[in-house]
Amino acid sequence: MTGTNQPEVHRGLKDLCFDRSPTTFIDGRAGELRYRGYSIHDLAARSTFEETARLLLYGELPTRSELDAFDTALKEARRLPAAVYDVIRAVRDAHPMDALRTAVSALAASDPETADNSLDATRRKGIRLTSQVPMIVAAHHHLRQGRDPVAACADLGHAANFLYMLKGEAPSEDAASLMDTDMVLHAEHGSNASSFTARVVVSTDANLHAAVTAAVAALSGPAHGGAAENVMRMAKEIGDPSRAAAYVKAKRAAREPIMGFGHRVYRAEDPRARHMRDGVKRLSEEMGQPHWYEILAALVEAMRPYARRGVNVNVDFYAGVVYHLHGVPEDLFVPIFAIGRIPGWTVQAMEQLENNILIRPRLLYTGPEARDYAPIEERGRARPGGRGVRASTAWFKRITLRDSRGGSGHETGPALVRHRSPIGAAAGSRAMRSVVGADAVQAAGPFEDLIRTKRSFRSRADGSPGTGPAKTRHSRESGNPSQSKVSGFPLSRE
Repeated sequence: MTGTNQPEVHRGLKDLCFDRSPTTFIDGRAGELRYRGYSIHDLAARSTFEETARLLLYGELPTRSELDAFDTALKEARRLPAAVYDVIRAVRDAHPMDALRTAVSALAASDPETADNSLDATRRKGIRLTSQVPMIVAAHHHLRQGRDPVAACADLGHAANFLYMLKGEAPSEDAASLMDTDMVLHAEHGSNASSFTARVVVSTDANLHAAVTAAVAALSGPAHGGAAENVMRMAKEIGDPSRAAAYVKAKRAAREPIMGFGHRVYRAEDPRARHMRDGVKRLSEEMGQPHWYEILAALVEAMRPYARRGVNVNVDFYAGVVYHLHGVPEDLFVPIFAIGRIPGWTVQAMEQLENNILIRPRLLYTGPEARDYAPIEERGRARPGGRGVRASTAWFKRITLRDSRGGSGHETGPALVRHRSPIGAAAGSRAMRSVVGADAVQAAGPFEDLIRTKRSFRSRADGSPGTGPAKTRHSRESGNPSQSKVSGFPLSRE
């Protein structure tokens, strides 16, 4: 490859628009989020999850009769095939996200429209999955503890029914309302890692169940879905509001992140956070545990000097405490995220299918130049000078690369090339990269591609590329998420 017209690398696809979308508007600097043109503040305060899901899937706020029909469709889909319960029993000892991924895949075997990729059929499958995913999460929770699953209650709304299936008793009105708000806030968020994964899968003309299975796998990585879990662990570690300032000071001195602060997109406060903040205050007082809210409030105050650098609270800062107050185990925090996100994944898949094109960016090759094949008996001798590698490296140094985080020395750029690689990038490898980029434990694809991707996504606290062993979601407390080069805070979960 010669000449001056070389492609630029845009690692992580940061700030790169790969398609158009009429669904979600995000202004990270202003801290603004809209679904189909409607402010998230109006939807969180005045809408319900059912109405918001219907808005996302159909494009307009429903009339009363349309909302009633949609609610009926959701309630009619509150059932799982016996074979899927058998699958959940078979994996009852697995992490809830692994069990969810496996059960969603199994649902494809019984859905009557699995192979139909028309927009109407995809929407109907999304509606069914919206009701079935919370049933899977609740059923696995009971089965792993030796109990029978709790049947759905037709008299309860979507959020309240999930809490009922999870705990075996009807939640209070305030508790159900806050869970409903949480699901509205998490319903959709543009081309995040899991949504992009879903679109890559659908771009191959695979079905919605395949796309959602892959999206769940991407969400299982702590770099995408794990912040709420880590915030709750942090709050427990602090223990008392009076210790928050000292905790922040110690963490910053050690160049360690404060969980729940910073976002890949938002530089102002995450617009979803305020609604969870108000809810946490009410719920913690209602349940006689106000110290959790007080700890979070003290952390926000201690972190106030960093807000001018664009390091503000994100929605997950408060979500973990909401789940904890509901008595939800920490390993269910991410599955709850998935429960709310099904309509978003579905609409992303529908958008891709509507004007489908195989998502297939390029990789910038930096491996050896052409070389001769050597018979096996001649291998192991001194390599022929390493000429190819040196020449390729010399060529690569001619490319001007800019750090995607604002500095220099790392590859990025506004064009189409995704990453440096001596192999290449096809749709399967790319979907696998999207999953591994979220630090997921399991992924399928070329092992060398997986290993290289894990290495490139791992960063040290100073923001420089790291090569240490990858940490799984089962040991997030010892992990070190990707850092902002300017502030040292984690780049975001979404």
